[in-house]
Amino acid sequence: TTRGFVSHHRMLRAFDPALDGPADADEAWRYRYVNGERVCGWSCDPSGPYYEQDKHLCPKACRSERFAGGSSLPSRSEIGGVCSEPPPPLPPRSGGAASCSSGEAAITAAGVWMLIGVQTGPAHLPRRDGVRASWKRFEAETDGVLVCFLVGRGGLGPSALAALEAEEAEHGDILWLPNATDAGVPTIKGYHWWRAAAALLPREGSASGLRIAAKVDDDSFVHLGNLVRDMRQLHCVSHLHYGSIGFTGYDPSIWRLCGWSWQPRGNNYRKERCARKGAHPPFP
Repeated sequence: TTRGFVSHHRMLRAFDPALDGPADADEAWRYRYVNGERVCGWSCDPSGPYYEQDKHLCPKACRSERFAGGSSLPSRSEIGGVCSEPPPPLPPRSGGAASCSSGEAAITAAGVWMLIGVQTGPAHLPRRDGVRASWKRFEAETDGVLVCFLVGRGGLGPSALAALEAEEAEHGDILWLPNATDAGVPTIKGYHWWRAAAALLPREGSASGLRIAAKVDDDSFVHLGNLVRDMRQLHCVSHLHYGSIGFTGYDPSIWRLCGWSWQPRGNNYRKERCARKGAHPPFP
């Protein structure tokens, strides 16, 4: 049985005017730099509208043939070759539908095998409604997938709590984290989410029940079909991490981050002189 933890998954594709609207030169800048680092994106895609004018800005890892498929990173077709056996049947359903307040027994009985927790804040109702109106709609067409908004119950005032409870009564898609707060460092709330997800796992060796726990932010778009396909193809991997990892130094006494980067080499940590500020280096 695969037990995995999924974080953000970023899909790279060519610019498509039918999907993305007219080309906008200002939009290309979003893909050139992230926290001071050059990253792959439309500006580095040979089939994109800005490639000729921007290719000199692209790091070597993103240029032409590597972006087009020559990268050492596995493609979706390569993911399909990881497991020699075909995916097992989906867990059987022996009970009614599960909700975001269900326990392990109800989730197992409902045939839920993937639980997606969406990090959100109490005041982010427009974002939650945007998710409900877009990619979450496909939850109903995807067997065994349950999508829940993660809200910390700690520190909420009476009016905010009443509004969120009314929202939960209307939609039934909020998963409360009783000991978490949405104030301060999101890493701590993430810790409470992983603990809550672990409590919903079935007994070791069980053929049914939760197999995959995921976390995504409420400003992200998840392609449920692709995610399900990849998780099914990777069923033989016993401990799976699927997604992107950020690296940062931090001062544990005050939880202040320093030198955040998508790269593990610590360039931003050194550039921002984080060690002088009392920060520990990125790990691993």
